[in-house]
Amino acid sequence: VIRGFINYLRGKELKPTDGEMNDLWIKICEEVDWSSRQKHKKYFLFYAGWGVAASVLLAIFWFKGISFNQEKKMDISDASSTLFAHSIEETEDVQLIMSTDQIIPLKSNATIEYSGNGQVAINSKGKSKPIEDVNAMEEYNQVIVPKGKHTRLLLSDGSCLHINSGTKVIYPRIFNGKRREIFVNGEIYIDVKHDEKAPFYVKTSDFEVCVLGTAFNVHAYSSDEYAEVVLLRGRVQIKDQQEHDLQLLPNQLALIQDKKLAGKKDVEASDYISWIQGLLILKGEPLDRVLSKLERYYGVSIQYDSDVAKLDMHGNLDMNYDLAEVLHRIAITAPIQIKKLESGYYIQIAR
Repeated sequence: VIRGFINYLRGKELKPTDGEMNDLWIKICEEVDWSSRQKHKKYFLFYAGWGVAASVLLAIFWFKGISFNQEKKMDISDASSTLFAHSIEETEDVQLIMSTDQIIPLKSNATIEYSGNGQVAINSKGKSKPIEDVNAMEEYNQVIVPKGKHTRLLLSDGSCLHINSGTKVIYPRIFNGKRREIFVNGEIYIDVKHDEKAPFYVKTSDFEVCVLGTAFNVHAYSSDEYAEVVLLRGRVQIKDQQEHDLQLLPNQLALIQDKKLAGKKDVEASDYISWIQGLLILKGEPLDRVLSKLERYYGVSIQYDSDVAKLDMHGNLDMNYDLAEVLHRIAITAPIQIKKLESGYYIQIAR
C-alpha cells in the first residue's frame, strides 16, 4: 500500500511536506515494531485501528492529489510556465512535443490534426500519418515553430490555427469542461469552432482573448514591445493583466503596449492575415517592424541603423521570393543600402 502511495505521489507530482512524510514514517515504524511485539488478540484490534488511521491519512493525500491535479488541468498559464521552462534544443524543424521524451520533428507547412478523441496525425503533402502518444495521461501538447518555418494545427474541437515563424503554442489534446484554452507566444491566425457552452480563450503572457466562435489574428511575441489582436469576423473581448478590457468588432485592431491595452482602431483585417499566403501588406508600418517580421519569417539575422527604424513603408511584399530579393525591392522604394554579412544582412540609410 505504501509503495503504491509513493508511486501515486510521483505520478501526480504531489510533494507532501517534510512534516507529513515524517509523521507517516513514524506511524509505519510504530506499526511494524508494535505488531512484532504483540501477540494478544486485543492488540490486534489496536493494530487494525492504526491501519484505519493510516488508510485515512492515505485517503487525505489521495484526495489532495486529485484536487491538485484537477486544478492543474484548469490552469494552462501554469502549464505554459512549466513547459517553457524546460530546455528544448532548437532545430530547423517544426517540433511537436507530445511529452518530455517524445519530440516529433515536422517539415514546414505540415498540418497537425487532432481527432475528437485526442488522437493525432501529421498530414504532409496529402498523406496522413497517425502518431502514437506514448503518454496517455499527458495533459498538454506543444508546437514549436522556429524562424523561417510555418505550420497548421487542427485542434480536437475543430478550431484551426495557422502558426507563424518563431511561435510556440500550448494546447490540450482534448478540451474538457466549460472553457477551451490555448497559450500563445508568437503569432497565429485562428478560426474558432463555435460552441456557446464552451468559450474559447487565447492566452498570452500579457493578455487573453475570449470568443465563442470567430476568426482573428494574434501577434504577441514576448520579445516585442507591443502586441496586436485583429478581428476578421465575429466578436472578441480582450482583457489585460490589470483587468482592463475592450471588445472588438470586425476590421478592428487592439493594441497592447507595456502589458496594457492601449486602445483600438479600424483597419482592413485581411491585410493582417496576408502572411498566411506569404504576403506583407504595408500601410505606413515602420521599417524596423517590417525587418523584424522578415527576420522571423526567413530565419535570417537582419541588423539595421537606428535611422532606418523611422522610415514608414507602403506597398506589398511577396515573401514567396527569397530574402535577398525582398530586401532589394524594399531598397527600390526606401533610401537604404543593404550589406550582406556572414551572419545575415545589415541595413543602413543610403549615403
